[in-house]
Amino acid sequence: MSGADNTVWQIAPGQERFVDFLLALNTTFAQQGSTIYHARNELKEFTVDGDVLIVKSFGVPDALRRLIYGRFRQSKAQKSFNNAVRLQSLDLPTPSPVGFIEHHRSGGLYESFYVSHAWPNAQTIRDPLTNPNHPNRREILKAFGRFAWKLHQHQVYHRDFSPGNILFSKSSGTASGKQNGAGQWQFCLVDVNRMEFRPLSLDARMENFKMLWADDDDLNIIISAYATASGEAATTLIEKAISSSNAHKQRANRKERIKTLLHLH
Repeated sequence: MSGADNTVWQIAPGQERFVDFLLALNTTFAQQGSTIYHARNELKEFTVDGDVLIVKSFGVPDALRRLIYGRFRQSKAQKSFNNAVRLQSLDLPTPSPVGFIEHHRSGGLYESFYVSHAWPNAQTIRDPLTNPNHPNRREILKAFGRFAWKLHQHQVYHRDFSPGNILFSKSSGTASGKQNGAGQWQFCLVDVNRMEFRPLSLDARMENFKMLWADDDDLNIIISAYATASGEAATTLIEKAISSSNAHKQRANRKERIKTLLHLH
């Protein structure tokens, strides 16, 4: 890790050619690159010496969180970097990390960026989940169930295990697919700053599927494949996953109704 009084940054081994790009992000991010997503955080794509890089700029936290992240906790950018490195050490696909950088003012975190390589030829799992006519839909969902088991087998709990954060593509060869645990389909995790590495109970594992917002039939396909891979009873797993998913949907819908009644939209 390197940095002056107001800057903290780290570059991944073998990525040193991108140091200048990383250090300049506080001035170049706003003017350059192509925006992929922009809400509280912003995601942009850059081409640097022929390499396609994805940069995530995290929203400026409020005054209290600036102090917390500046003095007591790792920033989301640093967590993203560290978690990506750890996933790779477990042979779990995530876009290859390049580095992260933080800029601090008055002892607090002001802005931060996480940089990774792009994952080519990818779709999100949202596509087959929401499109009943998606090619190879059933096979993809079953492969995803096997991939999810591999995550949990390695004690990985992605707290943002939602459709937009799960990428997939067709494997270029059988070796990578078999390593992935998904056959001819390869899966990849993104937005990995909110992630835990810990032993997972059966309830925690099935609860992890709730943010997919999958319907019961699709969860049946996914969890049946998960159960086959894990050797556990499919009926029990499916019941728990569907129960957790439906409870999550009910809570979310109730919150939306309350917001509508209070004119908070």
